[in-house]
Amino acid sequence: MKEALFRGIVKYKKIIITVFSILGLISIFLARFVGINNDMVDYLPSSSPSTQAIHVMEDEFPPQPSEIRVLLPPSDITGVLDVKDELAQVSEVTGVEWLDDEEDLEKPLPLMDQETLDKYYQDDQALLYISTEITEPEKRDEMIESIEAIVGTDAQMDGPLIQDYELDQHTTKDLYTTISLAVVVAFFVLLFTTSSWIEPLLILGTIGLAILINSGSNIFLGEISFVTKNAFPILQLGVSIDYSIFLLHRYEEYRKEGLVQEEAMVKALKNSLGSVLSSGLTTVIGFAALILMKFGIGADMGIVLAKGVILSLLSVFIFLPAMTLVCADILEKTMHKSFIPSLNPLAQFVYKVRYIVVPLMAVAAIVFFFAQRQNDFYYGNSRWLPEDNTVMQDKQTIEETFGHKNQMAIMIPNDSEEKEKEMIQSLEGLADVSEVQAYSNEVGWAIPIQYVPEDTREMLHSEDYTRMALETSLPAESPETFELIDTIRDKAGDLFGDDYLLAGDSVSTYDLKDVISADQKIVNITSIIGILIVIMIAFKSLILPALLVISIQAAIWINLGLPYFRGSALFYIAFLILSSVQLGATVDYAVLLTDRYLEERHLQPKKEALLASIEKSGESILVSGTIMTAAGFLFGLFSTNQVPAQIGYLLAQGTILSMIIVFFGLPILLYMTDPLIEKLTLKTTFIHKKGHHSS
Repeated sequence: MKEALFRGIVKYKKIIITVFSILGLISIFLARFVGINNDMVDYLPSSSPSTQAIHVMEDEFPPQPSEIRVLLPPSDITGVLDVKDELAQVSEVTGVEWLDDEEDLEKPLPLMDQETLDKYYQDDQALLYISTEITEPEKRDEMIESIEAIVGTDAQMDGPLIQDYELDQHTTKDLYTTISLAVVVAFFVLLFTTSSWIEPLLILGTIGLAILINSGSNIFLGEISFVTKNAFPILQLGVSIDYSIFLLHRYEEYRKEGLVQEEAMVKALKNSLGSVLSSGLTTVIGFAALILMKFGIGADMGIVLAKGVILSLLSVFIFLPAMTLVCADILEKTMHKSFIPSLNPLAQFVYKVRYIVVPLMAVAAIVFFFAQRQNDFYYGNSRWLPEDNTVMQDKQTIEETFGHKNQMAIMIPNDSEEKEKEMIQSLEGLADVSEVQAYSNEVGWAIPIQYVPEDTREMLHSEDYTRMALETSLPAESPETFELIDTIRDKAGDLFGDDYLLAGDSVSTYDLKDVISADQKIVNITSIIGILIVIMIAFKSLILPALLVISIQAAIWINLGLPYFRGSALFYIAFLILSSVQLGATVDYAVLLTDRYLEERHLQPKKEALLASIEKSGESILVSGTIMTAAGFLFGLFSTNQVPAQIGYLLAQGTILSMIIVFFGLPILLYMTDPLIEKLTLKTTFIHKKGHHSS
């Protein structure tokens, strides 16, 4: 059955190339309509308290305007008022608030309320508050560019819309830069490590087409997260490239044996299917485990990455053979020797240090296992931009002079004036709460509701709820901010039980922390169990799955523990995704080396098998690992958003660590457990002396 399928691929090669080319062209068109979501809050589960609060607030109250803070360079009051008037004329700006809205500017500054003055005007610098209800990215961009034209380049701006605008300006540019450079690096690596000058074009063309089809097929998801959009092309390229290399190496081996082109390809497909498929499935499971995350970005990324690996496998086993046979004559005319030196010295060195390496790696794995549990984490979006970015520097300048402005909203039942007043008093008594706006203190219950201006009433009072707007002086994400949220929830719980709702960016970040922290165990356990099962079936062994997974898991612990010793914080979403991605992406190296070790153990004793497994599988591992490392590093270097950037750096570092352990640790583990492998692996008979099988 398999052979008939492979012969069909060989026979209908031109039809296959045509079909895949059409799919690629359709995908280019479809990919333009896949939406990109930059808001992590949208991926919180619907059961999250802050998500429920947002939905209720959207149903009960008009939308709260977004706010942009603009710090003008030193200027007099008249100049500030002129700028304010101009800003008020900008389309989509619903209001501009400044000192003249709360104080009589005819009064001398020293006679004004000092707290109010400090909010708007310090050291001849004015801080204006611009309100807008805009949501569409195109209109947002036009509005921000209009504001910039009015206030000039010396002014500083801060606010969620400004950060979103800055990230959007870089996202597509970063992606194209990273992919372009990764392809160039991959091309040159392949050029000097494959045996034909056009082989790199076949490999990159195949994986590139699979990435393109994956991108177009995302139309069925409607939209994907910004993390997924940035990450999936690089990850798919890195994890899939070794499938192509392995298949073409097999094909070239059989051509050297004298088989004609078509027969060599059929045999290559037949004999590489098992190892490539098991490698691919372990990767698919590693990625698919992310789907179980309650935090929606994990599911989003898991679907796209798992789908991408499946499409890469299909492309490698269907499109690549067809293209290779069409180009076979050119391929053979452009053959050259591989420039990779013999790996025998490396293999001999690994054997010499066999009694030192495994204990060292075991100690390192234990130390780093505990270290990675002590990392400091960021959970929200307040640090997505790098500290040296202009927007972040502007934000820091504004906060140094005028402090943080962090808003939350609490909704409580509107049936008790006494409880509402008690809640207001409790909030105003908190040192970090700078302002509370509520129906009681803005309007007062003594005034009949029908006499209250509609715009005021709608913002603070609905049929079921009263909304209090809180302003705190704490940053968007910090232990103190989370402690304040706990305090507010405790007080509201005492007064209203479960009949209250708290919303805000910091509240969503707090809930995000709880959600993704709980996701870690589910993702890790699922990916490990799934990969163990695939390896057990592939090798028909009870011990090999444990050896392979322990090896890669040790590399993961070291990778994620290094930031602790460097004193650098991690984005938790990067930490969580990387745990699964590194396991899925680099367990292939362990599978490939182990497969070669078992093959050699049927032909020669364990020492010679150890040496041969490193020599014969090392080239494919080095090529794939080098490309993955380079891709991850470029991803980190050119990503403006610090979440994908951190995933890239961790992936590059993790790939190097996985290769070190696969070359230095795994072969020794196989060597040391050789008798157990033979006993616990079905239909396995090893040679223990040259020419003699074990009885």
